Amino acid sequence: MNSEKRYDLEDRLIEFAIKI
Repeated sequence: MNSEKRYDLEDRLIEFAIKI
């Protein structure tokens, strides 16, 4: 269950890095 929350954070981080 906690894994899903961590995945969301990583996904947001990846999207942020791509935007930069």
